Amino acid sequence: MELMARFIERYLHFAPSNTEPPGTLIWFLGQSYKSEDNQWPEKFLVDSFSLITITYRSGIDGLDNLASDAGWGCMIRSTQTLLANAIRILYPEKELYSIVNLFADEPAAPFSIHQFVYMGKQYCDIPPGHWFGPSASSSCVSRLCEQYEDLGLHVYVAKNGTSVYRDQLFRNPFPILLLIPTRLGIDSVNDLYHEQILRVFEIPSFVGITGGRPRSAHYFYARQNQHLFYLDPHCTYSAHTTCQPASEDTFHTASLRRISLHELDPCMVFGFLFRNSDEAIDFEQHQKKISDIVQYFDVEPKLFDSHDDFVMDDNFDDCL
Repeated sequence: MELMARFIERYLHFAPSNTEPPGTLIWFLGQSYKSEDNQWPEKFLVDSFSLITITYRSGIDGLDNLASDAGWGCMIRSTQTLLANAIRILYPEKELYSIVNLFADEPAAPFSIHQFVYMGKQYCDIPPGHWFGPSASSSCVSRLCEQYEDLGLHVYVAKNGTSVYRDQLFRNPFPILLLIPTRLGIDSVNDLYHEQILRVFEIPSFVGITGGRPRSAHYFYARQNQHLFYLDPHCTYSAHTTCQPASEDTFHTASLRRISLHELDPCMVFGFLFRNSDEAIDFEQHQKKISDIVQYFDVEPKLFDSHDDFVMDDNFDDCL
């Protein structure tokens, strides 16, 4: 709490004013905050600064002769940020370091950048030091959560980019992290999806969006009207290891960053966390309002006997 108080004091001293009309709602991971004047709601600031953010690191050992992920690891770091905050929601009693140590910059950590790079090379043909897209990062999260059973989190990655099949989703024990890697346009987000992207932030099970600008990924957690608030991984700190932990303030932000919805790159991942079946059923009702982003079906069709995994075409895979 002392760290958060320092962040808020520092931010309020330098922060720009909230220029939206009084009463304008801010939607933050399914919760809403109402501003009464031109200041940001204090609870919104506290919750924003309490989010875990995982950024570029330098001085990394054992990463295929790469000492840093600066310049190529932003999608991995944004994905780690989404997963870390999902874990924080799932296990609110966990201390900060018990979560971030899962992402420590060392080969043995279950969700380290080493593990992502290995999975990317092994299953997605991505050489070490190359940028990950949304599809590859989602696939890695699924495999790593399956590998690290102690977390007790199961991951369902939407098929064909947008399709969720209820029979397959409910085959997994809860809790379940639903990831939807998708492309919502060619060079920019199609206007058709704008309203539904904004509605996503109002869904109680929403745990963030990863993506952002071409080859520059962020983690989006809140929105106010047409502006999206995000955590930015493009800041380099020294490597965090369990033997030499990084300072606590390197895992939080002390500023608000936002971009216009119209600046979004069309390739992104939507994340939703279902702690139990009731939350999954509640999501089904909200899905009807975002049906162009997430298509929901009762049963997965069995079209091919010889190949169960969907393989995206080359152009789609380049983006995702």
